[in-house]
Formats: sequence, structure tokens, C-alpha cells
Amino acid sequence: MKNGYKCLVPNHKESTLNGEDVFRFDDYESFVNACNGKRTNEKSDCASYIGSRKFTATDSFEDCMQLARYGWKEGTEQAKAMISEIKAISGSLQKVFDFVYDETGDEVSVERYLDKEESHFLRFTETIKDGFSKRIIRFCVNVTTNAETKTEYIIRRGASIVALVDLFESQGIQCELTAIETIVVKNRYFEVSTVLKQAGEAVEIDRIAFAFSHPSFLRRMVFGFQETLDRKIINHYDFQASGGYGHCGECPELLSDYDLYLPSFMSGNCALFKTAKDCVKWIKETAKDFGIEFDNEERH
Repeated sequence: MKNGYKCLVPNHKESTLNGEDVFRFDDYESFVNACNGKRTNEKSDCASYIGSRKFTATDSFEDCMQLARYGWKEGTEQAKAMISEIKAISGSLQKVFDFVYDETGDEVSVERYLDKEESHFLRFTETIKDGFSKRIIRFCVNVTTNAETKTEYIIRRGASIVALVDLFESQGIQCELTAIETIVVKNRYFEVSTVLKQAGEAVEIDRIAFAFSHPSFLRRMVFGFQETLDRKIINHYDFQASGGYGHCGECPELLSDYDLYLPSFMSGNCALFKTAKDCVKWIKETAKDFGIEFDNEERH
């Protein structure tokens, strides 16, 4: 990372970064194993071990690891319910549209018309629904949150993400899905991420629902990984129970390789997931940005 990058910190002021500590896992199993590594501090100063059920929604780190490896029933059921709701309102067929500029077509591009371009029409093409598509969406979700964020919002957001990915995949659009936590302390940037799903892999609802819906993914697993790091890193970011595990800071410039980035709850996007109706609206609007339209809607 080059010095001089700007990053939003919790008070929404820009901070110029002067360093980085970045850890990226290409597969979920490697990340899970890393979270279970030897702690640098005593376990009595590790939030991943001493965090309360109220804070983490699990009784222990061991319980959390069981969910991480074998799935979380409640989160999976919520995700499946959201998938069913999306399928119920989407009509018998959703269509994926792309377009090319041409001299004739379905709609006029006003900008190109005013520029006197000969090919100022948009001609829409519909992709084949079934079969493997070469189109891939790289989707990154920031799991950073705070103690004030209601668990029900976290669960709804996770269920909405699973439903959106299922919708993309049902249209032949392959998804690569990444969970990420980002922190900035004293103008230094920390990032840990893990790929939950590679393009072409099946959607494992248990895994995705746990990562995006369960408080323990951040508060036991991510914290647990941070507790295994070098003493210098732990001290700088305060990765210890007697500290605060850093402060969220988001730097979208560093995530430009992703096609879709969902910011942390620290960025104030709780309103997108307050109710089931809000979740459905977010799914439909996000899908539309990628060319997916529902049968009961008009294209504009």
C-alpha cells in the first residue's frame, strides 16, 4: 500500500494512512485453522476466550469453532427463508440483461446522441439462464460491527447476502465471496479477510450464514486470529481483552478489485436491513445494478 491513501475512520473524517498489516486467506479452512492458533497473550486476556454469551452469542470459543466447521442452524434457516421469499416475489423467471451500443436498438443513449455518436442506441441482449456463465462477480462484505448493533440486523443482513448470491448463481452469474474486517489505529491500516466461496463452487449456506450473521465470527474467530499475531501488532491495535481490538476504518480504494463491496455496520447501513421488507428492497436494487430484473418490474 502506498502512503497517502485516505481512509474513513468512525467519526467520518479522512485519515492519511502511513502503514499496513494485511492478512488474506484464499480458503475458509485455512482461516478457521489460523483462528485456532496459539495465543500471544494469556487466554485470560483474550476476548475470543472470555467473551460473554451476551456479546458473542456462544458459550465458549470451542462452541464457536463447532458452528464455524459444521454450521449454524438458526442462521441457515433465516437465510433459506429469505431465499424462498425472493423466489416467491420474483415471478417464474428472472432475466439477466446486457447491452451493446448500436445504430438501432431498444433505447436511446441521450449522452451518446448529444455527442452525435452514430451508435447512440442501446440494444439489450438476454443471457442464457441455465448453464455456466463466464461472468463473475467478486463480492466483499465487511463484517466489522460494534456492540450497539442489534443482532437481528446482523442476522437479516447475512440472510440477505445469501439470498442475493443464490439469485446471482441461479442466473448463471458466478460469485466469489469474501468476508473482511478493516481497522485503522494511529493512521495504520489492518485488514484480515477470507474467501468463503470461489467462483464455480456451490453456495454453502451454513458457512456463509455463520460468517455474515453470527456475532461470534467477528468476536471470537476474527479476534482469535488477531490474538495469535506478533506482540508489536497486538500492542499497536490493542488486540487484547483489556484493550478494545481497534477501531473500524474503511478504505474502498484498497478494495477496488471487488465488483461489489458492502461496508460495515459502522458506516451506518443498518437501515438497509431493519425489516424483511428492507432486505428484499436491498436485494432487488443491488441485483438490478448487475442487470437482473424481476418479471413484475419494468425496465427503464
